[in-house]
Parts: sequence; structure tokens; C-alpha cells
Amino acid sequence: CEQSYCFCVCLANCLNSIGFLLFPTASDTMSTMRHAAMLLALLSAQVASRPYYKKCGSANFPDASFSAMGGTWSFTSSSSDVTAVGNTVTFSIPTSSVSGIWVQTSDGYPDTSSFTPDSGGCGQQGSTCSGLTNPDVVCSSMGTFNSGSVEVVVRGLNDGNCANVQVALGYSSGYAPGDIITNAFDMCASVTTTTTAATTTAAPTTTAATTTAAPTTTTAAPTTTTAAAGGTSFDAYQFTSSDGAYNAYWYLIPFATNPTIKFFWSVDFSSEGGATDKWAGIGFKTTDSSMGPGFFYVGLSSDGSVLARQLESGSTYPGPASATSDLDPTVVDSNCEVEDDVLHCYVVRSVAGVANSTLNPDFNNNAYELAWAFGDLLNGGFGTVDDHSGTYHNSNRGNSDGTVDFLGTAPELPSLSGDEYWAAWTPTPQGRVDVFFATPASTDIWVGVGFGAGNDAMGPGEFYTGQSDTNAVTDRWLDSGSSYPPAKSSSNILQSGCSSNSGNFSCFFTRSLTATGSESEDLDDDVYIRWAHGDLSDGDISFHSAYGMASSTTALSSITAGSIDGGDSSGSLLYKVHGILMIVAWLFCLPYGIYGARFRDVIGMGKDDAKSGPPLWWRIHQPNQYIGVLLMIAAIVVIFVQAGPMTAEFLAGTFSGGVHEIVGITAFALTLMQPVFAFCRNGCCEDDSTTEGKAKIDSCHNVWHIIHAICGYGALVLALAAVGMGIAEIQYSADWPILFVAGFAVSVGAMFLFSVIAIALLFGKKVAKSKYTKDAEAQNESPRATSHPWLAGALFICMLSGAICCAVSVGTLE
Repeated sequence: CEQSYCFCVCLANCLNSIGFLLFPTASDTMSTMRHAAMLLALLSAQVASRPYYKKCGSANFPDASFSAMGGTWSFTSSSSDVTAVGNTVTFSIPTSSVSGIWVQTSDGYPDTSSFTPDSGGCGQQGSTCSGLTNPDVVCSSMGTFNSGSVEVVVRGLNDGNCANVQVALGYSSGYAPGDIITNAFDMCASVTTTTTAATTTAAPTTTAATTTAAPTTTTAAPTTTTAAAGGTSFDAYQFTSSDGAYNAYWYLIPFATNPTIKFFWSVDFSSEGGATDKWAGIGFKTTDSSMGPGFFYVGLSSDGSVLARQLESGSTYPGPASATSDLDPTVVDSNCEVEDDVLHCYVVRSVAGVANSTLNPDFNNNAYELAWAFGDLLNGGFGTVDDHSGTYHNSNRGNSDGTVDFLGTAPELPSLSGDEYWAAWTPTPQGRVDVFFATPASTDIWVGVGFGAGNDAMGPGEFYTGQSDTNAVTDRWLDSGSSYPPAKSSSNILQSGCSSNSGNFSCFFTRSLTATGSESEDLDDDVYIRWAHGDLSDGDISFHSAYGMASSTTALSSITAGSIDGGDSSGSLLYKVHGILMIVAWLFCLPYGIYGARFRDVIGMGKDDAKSGPPLWWRIHQPNQYIGVLLMIAAIVVIFVQAGPMTAEFLAGTFSGGVHEIVGITAFALTLMQPVFAFCRNGCCEDDSTTEGKAKIDSCHNVWHIIHAICGYGALVLALAAVGMGIAEIQYSADWPILFVAGFAVSVGAMFLFSVIAIALLFGKKVAKSKYTKDAEAQNESPRATSHPWLAGALFICMLSGAICCAVSVGTLE
């Protein structure tokens, strides 16, 4: 009978789960929530509560009214922008017992989400609902879990789904009736506070937002110090011992596939004669009365290694983390080093612990006390279980005053965002900086970050680029201007790497904050941050597809810089303007004016007309040349404004190695000589009223014609070569866009073709003239003049069309 009753209760609960809860729409204010609940009374018999399942594949939670439950909800965001790639939003809901969980957004489930209760009984849903696109949003176990808060970690928020993030809990207390508690958050606005709290009551209310400097659920926050170990300027420690000898700092690694945390701890051994043969450790334990149960990392000054140790109970020597070694499978990286009598150590490990270990800490679900200690090494090591007397810490040990929420007290790192680009950084206790940068993942791409004291050009500046083909980071330097930054002969990178994960290609590096040599930026000073990403070409970085520069300076030694605007790619506009001006000048204006002057007799524009003024060829030639020269001058001014002076270092860093720039400047100089020489074409102050003066004028004019032709044709040839190389220069790639190739071929091809035709017609005219008969000459006859004005019209159309195609191609470069 009792079993039948239990079956009936379970059946009733299952029926209630088919759609009984209807979520009202959220109000317009941030973190506002509405709720409805209904009490399902059990007549008798103490029956364990069951989770309220969302039916597999259905769109709604149970749509009946359940009795509302009180409680204060809060959420924290690892970034001020909840839609930032890799951002994590964590909801904390204090409960006494929860048996089910559900999260969805306004357009469905987040891309990734996970549910992490504080203590067992309810795991993620995996195989029970194959029809669900993202099946881990609902707890699948029939058990319950108690004590502490429930955390719902939600990722994958974007502009389309962050307006209505809904969280619902199947809630019960022991054998009491089950209830539903819900909340909805409008999270599209940037989160300027680190914690936003909402209180749920029996009636719909407006949530109150609260701001705290560092979100934490610790019973007693760890001490924060502004004193720095080893005399460095680091001031972001979350914990320091009462005597100031021991300090600890930690932060969450950005863009990591799995949530990862990095712990630093430092001990000043100057009062003990130095850090030779010393050890320092950090630990995480669950009780204030003894070391165990606890998990510890012990750093050695002798070889820089970090040992993982654990202790099940009591306060004694901690043994290896496993039966076979001191290795911890959650550790990604670790190291120790000595600097000025200070032992600095760090360990990078996953936030989650080992599944089958009760000692390895899982920082998602539990708050631990921070334990610390340091002492002497025994024969260069930490000793063994049987022989460790020389390594005892004596009174050099302690723990935090209560538990610490390590995730909640991790700082929000300074960050920068641009067009499909994100970067974050943090100073470290050793006087270094850890820098992380990312862009959406793809094949054969690169991503980079740079630093410089000025903001008028890329250089002088130091740049770090990561490539997807090698997963390596390269240190580069650009002395001036804005061009390709070559790799440095001596890198200041201490540690680096790249990986593709969670839809991102991300890289990191560690280096000293201070400059290391002449080709290095001092990141302890205020610098402008540059950023860029693009495609690889022949195993090297090519011209960036997007880049920008921060609008203000920042010192990377500060942990409080906040979120920085990365600017846009407006600098590329000046390169495009330069290219377009040169294209119009040299693919249309100047060569068309040259053609009209040189072949004026063929196209019928060579005759003077006393009534209408100068001949037609002159009226075409002169304005075209002056307009072309003005366009060239404007283009030169634009490029020098953008790129700066053309130093040897600048030229060496360009795609052509300076050939484009030298050829272009030579063509520019030859072109500028033309109007200057034109003022002297008839001599200088010669008197044309005398025979001698006329002779000098004729002589000067003949010499000028020769110089004018040499400079003009020489400038044209050089300029066409410079324009052709320019498209490779701006892309930093030899791959010409198809539209540019077509336009360049049409314009230059038309120049050549119509010049050949005009030369042939001139030659034919000369041959025809030589065949005049003596009779025709005697009769004072001349052959009929033949002109071909269609040549000028056809050339005009071809050259203008080609120039337009090239200009559009340059203007639309990404």
C-alpha cells in the first residue's frame, strides 16, 4: 500500500511537469523578476521529494502555479560585457534543498551551460533526453542536494538571447511539498557592477541591484595588502599573512576551454638569510581545526618545481597527491623562482577538481580555507613521509580567517575589445604581466597585440603575434611608421602559447613589465594598446583584416584599468585614400594628358585657332597635368601623415622592402620637376625682340622639350610600377584582387594599345607625304588631312573605367 501511494505521488508529480508553470514577461528594469508558484499538498506518508522535470524537447517548464519561495538571488559576470566571448555568468541561489534545474534564454538554450550543485545527488542531464539540443540544462537525478547555494554557470550569451535569461529550480525541503522558484534577468546592458542581487517574494517584485567591490560568499574575507613582496609594486594580493611575509594572488584565465585558475604565492625570506633551499606552499582545506582534509601545492627554490600533496585528516606531513606521484592531473602549468630573497611560485589548474577525489578542490561548489606555510628544504627536497623532520614549517604557517570564495574574489581583469577581437591582462607578483588575446577561430589566421607610447602610427612599438599554423607567439618591433613589424632577434617572452577552443583562436604570453633592451616597450608606463588580426600568407602574417588602437593610455601594471575601447580600423582609411588618389592621378589624369599632347596631330587637336584661343590639345593637357600633380601631392601628404618618415627601418619593414616607396617618391620628384621646368622653357628673362634673344629662346625651348619628355615618360613608367606594387603593399600580400587586376589591365592596356595605333597612323601619314608627286607639288596641292578623334574618346572611356575599377577595389579592401 505504501509503495502504491508513493507511485501515485510520483505519477502526480510527473503530470504536473508537463507544462504547469507560465513565466510572466520580465519588467524593463535590470534584474527584475516575476514568479508564480502553487502548493501541491501531500495527504500523508513521508515521501522523498522528486525533481520537476521539463519534458524532453518541450519549450516550457510546468505551467501551473506553485507556491513562491523566498531567497536572495545574485549573479556575477566575469566581464562587464555579458556577451563577450568566453564570458561566464554565474547565478547563485541560496536554497536548503533543490531537486531540479532549468535555464533558457529568450531564443532558446545558451550555447553552453552547466549546472553545478554544491553537494551531490543531482548531476547534469546527458543521455536521458536525446531530443534536446543542449541537454545539460536540466538535472536528471531524482535525488536532492542540500546546504549552501546552487550555482548555475551560463555561457554563450549574445545580443540575441541575453534580454530574457530565465532560471527555474525544482525546490523542496526534506519531505515537504515540492515548489518552483524562478527568476528572469535582462542582461543585455553592460554590467557595470560585479554583483547584482534579486530577492524573490510571494508577489512579483522589482529586483534591487547592489554593488560590491568584489563578489564573495566567504565567511571572513582574506586580508588584502598593499605591501608588495620583494620590493615590487604589485598591489593586488587577495591574501597576506599578518607579518607580511606571505602573499597570495589568483585570477581566472580568460578564453580557456575549461574554467582555469592561476594561483601565485610569494614568501620574503630576507629575514632568514635568503631563499636558498626553501619551500613555500599554498593549500585548501575544509576545517579550521587541522590541516586535513586538505590539498596543497609546495614550491621548491632548489629546482623550481611545484609538488601536489594531500592530507586526509589531522595535521601532519602531507603525502603525494596520488599513490604514485606528486602530479596533479588538474594542473596545466607550474613553476617557482627566486628574486631578491623572495620565492615566487605559481600553479595553473582547472577550477573543477578530480572527479574521483574528495581532497582535490572543486572551486565551483565549495568555499575552502586558504592554508599557507613555508620552511627549509631537506637535502634540496621536501622530504618523505618517513624522513621530513628538516622540512617542518614550525610557526611559519597559518590560514585565512574563514572560508574563501576563490572564484568570487578573483578580480575582473582589465580588458580591451575591438572588431572580433578581445584582450585581457594582469600584472603578476614577479613584476611581470600575463597578456591574453583572441579572435574567432579559423584556419590560417593570426592575431596580435601591440604597445607603444604614441598613437600617431604603429611605430615605434612592440608587437606580439600568434599564428594558428604553429600555435606560437612571436615578439616583433617596429621602429617607426605603420608597416610590417619584423621579428626581434632577441625576444623578451618568458612563456607563451596559442590554441583553438570554444570557437576562438586565443594566445597568451608572459613578459617583464619593464623594458628589456632598446627594442622593447616599458609596460609599467602608460602605453597605447594596438590590436589586429588577419590571414596568414606563406607561413607569415599578412596585412591585417581588422585593427585598431585604444583611445587612451593605460599602464599594464594596474589591475583596475577596467574595460578599454579598442578603437576601430580608421587608420586603414588613410592608406586607401593614398592609393585612390594615386590611381586617379596615374591611371587617368596624367597619362591621358600626355597622350593628348604627344598624339595631337593624329587625334585632330593640333591646330591653333586664333579665335578660340590655344589648341584643344593644350586645353586638355594642361588642366589634366595640374590636377594630376595636385592629387599626387595630396596622396604624398596623406601617406606621410599615416606612416611617418621613411627611415631605413621603416622601408625594411614594408612588403616590398622599400621598393614601392623609393619608386613612388622618384616618380613624384620627376613629376614635380615638370611645372618647375615649364617656367623656364623659353629661357630666363630673354629678349625675344632681338635675333640673338630669339635664338636663345629657341635653344632653351628645344632643350626643355627633351627634358620634359624624359621626365614625363620616366615618371609615368615609374608611377605605373609603384601603383602596381601599391596594392601588394597595402595588403601585405602579393595576391592582387581580381577587380584591381581587371582595372589595371584595362587602363594600362589601353594606354599601350592606343599609343601603338597612334604611332602607326603617324608613320602612315609620313609615308603618304613622301609619295607626293612633283606635279602635285607644282600645283601647290597637299594630301587631305586625316585625323582620328575617336582614339581620344575611346581612350578616355577605357582609362576612366580602369581607374574606377582599381579605386573601388582599393576602397573596399577589408
